[in-house]
Amino acid sequence: MSGPVEDTTPPSSEGFKGSDLPPLVTDEPPRVLIAGAGLAGLFLGILLEKAGVPYEIFERTAEIKPLGLYDQLMSFSKEGIRSTYYNDRLKVIARNDSDDGEHIGYERILFARPELYDMLFKQIPSHKIHMSKKVLSFQQNHEGVMLRFSDNTIIHGDILVGADGAHSAIRQHLYMTLDKQGLLPKADTKAMSRGYISLLGTTGPLDPVKYPGVLKEDCETSFILGDKNSPYTWTTFTVPGNKICWNVVIQLGITEIADDQFRSSEWVPEQNLEFMDSIRHFKTIYGTLGELFDVTPIDGISKVYFEDMLFETWTHGRTVLIGDGAGAVNAMQDAVLLANHIYDILPTSFENIKAALNNYKEERFDAVKDQYPQSHISAKLMYGHSLFERLLRQVIFNWMPKSIMRKQLSKDTAYRPQANFLPQAPKRGTVEIIPQWPSRRITKKGEEEEEAKMIAARALYHVHLPSDKTDKPPHVLISGAGLAGLILGILLEKAGIPYDIYERAAEIKPIGRAKSRGDVLAPNILSAFEQVGLYEELMSFSKEGIHSTYYTDKLQVIAKNDSTDGDVIGYEHILFARPELYDMLIRQIPPNKVHMSSKMVSFEQDQDGVTVTLANNTTARGDILVGADGAHSAARKHLYETLGEKGLLPKSDTEATNVGFVSLLGTTDVLDPAKYPGLLKEDCETSFIIGDKKTPYTWCTFTVPGNKICWNVVIQLGISSIADEDFRPSDWVAQDNQKMMESIRHFPTTYGTMGDLLIVSKVSFEDKLFETWNHGRVVLIGDAAHKLLPSTGAGAVNAMQDAVLIANHIYDIKPTTHENIQIALNEYREERFDTIKDQYPQSHISAQLTMFERILRQVIFNWVPQPVMRRLLSKDTAYRPQANFLPQALKRATLDIIPQWPSKRAQKEV
Repeated sequence: MSGPVEDTTPPSSEGFKGSDLPPLVTDEPPRVLIAGAGLAGLFLGILLEKAGVPYEIFERTAEIKPLGLYDQLMSFSKEGIRSTYYNDRLKVIARNDSDDGEHIGYERILFARPELYDMLFKQIPSHKIHMSKKVLSFQQNHEGVMLRFSDNTIIHGDILVGADGAHSAIRQHLYMTLDKQGLLPKADTKAMSRGYISLLGTTGPLDPVKYPGVLKEDCETSFILGDKNSPYTWTTFTVPGNKICWNVVIQLGITEIADDQFRSSEWVPEQNLEFMDSIRHFKTIYGTLGELFDVTPIDGISKVYFEDMLFETWTHGRTVLIGDGAGAVNAMQDAVLLANHIYDILPTSFENIKAALNNYKEERFDAVKDQYPQSHISAKLMYGHSLFERLLRQVIFNWMPKSIMRKQLSKDTAYRPQANFLPQAPKRGTVEIIPQWPSRRITKKGEEEEEAKMIAARALYHVHLPSDKTDKPPHVLISGAGLAGLILGILLEKAGIPYDIYERAAEIKPIGRAKSRGDVLAPNILSAFEQVGLYEELMSFSKEGIHSTYYTDKLQVIAKNDSTDGDVIGYEHILFARPELYDMLIRQIPPNKVHMSSKMVSFEQDQDGVTVTLANNTTARGDILVGADGAHSAARKHLYETLGEKGLLPKSDTEATNVGFVSLLGTTDVLDPAKYPGLLKEDCETSFIIGDKKTPYTWCTFTVPGNKICWNVVIQLGISSIADEDFRPSDWVAQDNQKMMESIRHFPTTYGTMGDLLIVSKVSFEDKLFETWNHGRVVLIGDAAHKLLPSTGAGAVNAMQDAVLIANHIYDIKPTTHENIQIALNEYREERFDTIKDQYPQSHISAQLTMFERILRQVIFNWVPQPVMRRLLSKDTAYRPQANFLPQALKRATLDIIPQWPSKRAQKEV
């Protein structure tokens, strides 16, 4: 095979430039470099060939050696209609005969994988596939991507696809680079899980007289399950050519002997033979395994791990990873969907490439993620040998109704992505197919053709048709005048971006029904207040939270935490009464831009904009809708209903939020400093009083300017039935609050009893991270997108950080087009999602620590060194996004700040 035209000059360690690189923007399709000639790489190559997209495939091995076009595929396949499960004495445990072909449209097919590889390989022009090309590294920038091989050759392209398997060199190099930049999620640093190992092979042609089953048109798969003394599962099935495929699977961790036999280093044929000799006597319906081993070519026997991991990071810049998520089908589905998004890149530019690769992950990720729980159950069912797994088999095989099995099969096979740029395969079966994303390029082409017809028609009547493209900034509609909505409004005001805020309430009330409550802001939002000139005013009604003390319900000190990190972090945590903060923020918004008593009912969006319908029968039209309307967001509700009807909503987003705690909270009236001398201190001490087993509550107090004390009482639901009854989330009326307050009046505080303080409101502590934050011209921020437990004080901070970052991405929209708006909202989620996700485990631990988990408290308070606590605090406060379009606040700390995404607009202008 001929090789590509390659540059043998070693690449510079500082990047690459040159006249042979593609231009920044071109109408030519992107050049795709595919690392790996496995199923995903070959299938992607076939699709790109048909789409007219230039590509080349680079395979590290000298020849394709697999582990182990519909009519052509079926010529070497058999339909797998029957499955039979046996014990190791060949006694039938269960049978599964498929009769769903008419409903599903296809049967499962079984074949020897080399035949499939051979068929796919022949579809690729020989000059586009390059063997013995081991990838060493790659570099990418805004101009292109450069791939370097072990033979010191390099190749340039526009997109790099890592289709090089479970131990991907592309993924390894990408993750190493991202890790150095602090951009790699912690989950992606973990090792893959190995639960099983398999020895597998395919026999040569067999004598049908001795093996009459090989002549059957369809195929019966036999699963033989060993007993406790032989924790193996071995499988056989026939394929065309009078051959039998077999494999032997062992579960690691069951017996020491089995683990020793399957050490990861034992890949040589001699060691395979040694193990095969130990299991020759295992029975199959075709004789013993030994008889099948004897007619199997030794070089066709392989040993593979059953590895298991869903990586979070699939794409960065011009690089994307596909395949080896959960088997051959997923690898090829990845290739189909990625080909669709690559086809949609027009014109070819860095921004369009990034958007396409991000859209691929957004469309694909949840479909793959949803398969993992079922794959684990299936593995336990077929290969597991623990006591639990044996019991699971008994339940599934003997008691699971067939109707449930069929329903699951219909669900599993309803997702059938096809190439958007090819004629669609006719629908087979009666099952409802899950819709895939339409081609933006084809949709846009159709819209342009329709628009051209309209322009031509209107030209006859001299009608002027306005352009879809404008240099004016987008008009932003903000649903909700909470913290996120108000901060976003202030930032858009300073950026010169038109906006309107619509609030359902007749007047601003913090935290929904709470007229007054105390709150805390962490250091990592205060620099944004400096940027907009509100820091000094904020501090005028706040106190620094330097001291925290934990008490028993008898006011015995459990632990103290005195902050001494101001010089390192730059700011202290500050505490205040939230109404003061709302009052300050609302005064920054021009009155004509905040519309009270304007409850959003629904919205509709199209290529030209978004229309919001309000409860007073009026409508508002804009370019972007921001749902900043809290944990029970109307914007999210309507968006999710729309996506759910189209089959585009992830299952996790249909599940209810988790309510684990309920809080009673308030702020006192002005108090007499003679009676409460702690009020006069400049800084603030927060007191946590933790009840015993009989009173499963935690109550908290802290002082704020104006001689007031903020307090709250928190109860964990599920601890006692009385507590659950008292703190029912639906009980929001003042009379019930007063009744509950009476029951806890005697609780002691450092300022007297709880009865000396004033009741105000009750809120539930909800907890959920939604997957879907944006679609089209609509985006969710704050509690509408992610609701954390308030134990870390991160709720308000996250809402305001969301506002800062979405303002940055909205500012970058130029010119204002439907496509640029979608890119901006996608990039906002990409920048923000993992940062939020990483906070959830800590919020759960903090809730358990601050509130109720007694053993955990003892460990943390007494055994965790202060330097460790300080390091965690530094990590939590190192992320401090600021508005890119305003002068940056001065750095107040010695702490290294996590860099945020730079402004694309500012870079372009420079």
